Amino acid sequence: MPINTDSPATDAPSRWQLANWIIEPGRNRLWLEPEQREQVLEPRLMLVLQQLLQAGGQPVTDQQLLTAVWAGQVVSDASIYQAIAQLRKALGDTQKPYRFIERISGRGYQLLPTPVPLPDIEATPPSSSKRWWLSGGVVIALALLAGLAWWLSRPQQEPVLAEPTVVSTSSAMESYQLGRWHWQQRQPAELEKAVSEFKQAITLDPTLAIAKVGLCDAYHYQHIYADRSLEQVLAWCEPLLREALQQQPKLGEALASFALLRLTQGDLDAAEHFLAQALEQSPNHAMAWAWSAQLQRQRGRLQVALQQMRKAADLDPLSGLIKRHLAFTLAATGALSESRAVYREAVLLEPDYTDRPIDEIDMLPLTVDRAIAFIEWTRRYPDRIVPSPNTGGLGASVNLALVWLTLGELDKTDQVLQSIEANHGEHHYVLFARAAWWQAKGDTEKALTVAKQRAALQPDNPVFLTPVWALQNQLGQREAVRAAILKLFPTFAVAGEEPIDLLPFLAIWLSVANSEERARLQPRLRELLAHATEVDHPSMMLRVRLGEQRAVSEQLRSALQVGHLPFPGNGFLLPEQDPIWQQLDDDLLPLLNANRQRVLAAVTH
Repeated sequence: MPINTDSPATDAPSRWQLANWIIEPGRNRLWLEPEQREQVLEPRLMLVLQQLLQAGGQPVTDQQLLTAVWAGQVVSDASIYQAIAQLRKALGDTQKPYRFIERISGRGYQLLPTPVPLPDIEATPPSSSKRWWLSGGVVIALALLAGLAWWLSRPQQEPVLAEPTVVSTSSAMESYQLGRWHWQQRQPAELEKAVSEFKQAITLDPTLAIAKVGLCDAYHYQHIYADRSLEQVLAWCEPLLREALQQQPKLGEALASFALLRLTQGDLDAAEHFLAQALEQSPNHAMAWAWSAQLQRQRGRLQVALQQMRKAADLDPLSGLIKRHLAFTLAATGALSESRAVYREAVLLEPDYTDRPIDEIDMLPLTVDRAIAFIEWTRRYPDRIVPSPNTGGLGASVNLALVWLTLGELDKTDQVLQSIEANHGEHHYVLFARAAWWQAKGDTEKALTVAKQRAALQPDNPVFLTPVWALQNQLGQREAVRAAILKLFPTFAVAGEEPIDLLPFLAIWLSVANSEERARLQPRLRELLAHATEVDHPSMMLRVRLGEQRAVSEQLRSALQVGHLPFPGNGFLLPEQDPIWQQLDDDLLPLLNANRQRVLAAVTH
């Protein structure tokens, strides 16, 4: 069946039905009738979908899509692939076998359900509509009352909106949809436009709860992708979300955003309660799953967190934000290689966001450039390193302490830690940094005491136990380390079943394994490490224990010559104290000290 490869005709249907979805091309909107849930599409994506709709279930070739949607532009088939992936995400069709859009080899893409043209919405009697808004005098009265309540209860800091004026709901929805489109761009200027459109939607229809959720979401994104402070976001979002939930208590988007509010404030029980409700109402809400995974991670339920974060990534595979969260969750389980790979994918999807310097400190090997960028970031955004119920500020403060420790600035490290220990001294971030500081001062016994205090917070978490084992090894307590590792990982003692993908723990195990166990692991380890390209402490430990000191020295020398800095967060011990470094070439420490001086010279104003 031939399709129109030009712009959609003016007499083309204004509404389509595709299974349970109602599609309105003129509004760039998809509406899922049973769940009363909408998706707003970027106009180019709607053009792609229109070509598929007009084909009536027949395949549309790549060339037809390129001609119709990207006319006059130089693009590749990758643009089509990305558009199809985004459409599948919007339709909740991200897992094979696909239910909505299928690729026919050599022929193109086709819709699996047969699309059905619908009459114009004006021809549909109001009484037959399933939408959640009302009509006539009732909506006017409710809108005026809700608008008055919203006006009286708005936060004082919030920029003033125009007086609520009740006009057609469709106008408010159009502003809301345009706001969502700007919001999806995730750029500071576009987010400002999103805020303006959401405010306009609320002004036009104060009962439009979803617009209040959109406004809160825009504020959150301004914190992530622009300069808005978290405190401002929390102050402005609370009344917006409360009003939205008063108007629509079962609105999944509002429940999820309110849960994020509580999670950010440190109220984990309330956050868990609202997330459960949100996922019951909107089981395909990707960010709700991501926020639930964050909560589970904070509670120490790492495997549950990883499962939920993977589900979020499956639901929204093109979200850089979700991929970043997945990377951090993987890192928390000890899967360092996979976490770094996922983080790099996230940066390819979203390279520009405000907190990238702090994320790179956590996720990638520390370098001179990254250390300088991070220290400058802390000076530009001092509010983001202020500890609060949200551990983001606390984590940034601790990383600042660890960067100073990496640079050999023990006094500055101590100053940062003292500034946060009064209120957060029992937090595992702070305990880790303080233990590292004691070790840097040469007091391994005190370092071990603090590391054990930290490990007691999550006694079954091997990431928390690794520093304890490293310090016990320093003190010659090899049998205690061996027993502790086998308690958590009994398969280390079973030939052929050793979990060799867990590099940090495997490196410690090799330090306490007997000669037979080490010999048994060597072939598999050599194969595993043959493709290692990054200089990280676990890989260095393993390769040195395999007798590859010369190769490690050469790789480390190359890394230091381009700015590498060994971060305490990766190996716990400073190089000057690390027995692994003591087995490497003598010129490496001078190279390291030169890199430290480059950072100090750049950040000393």
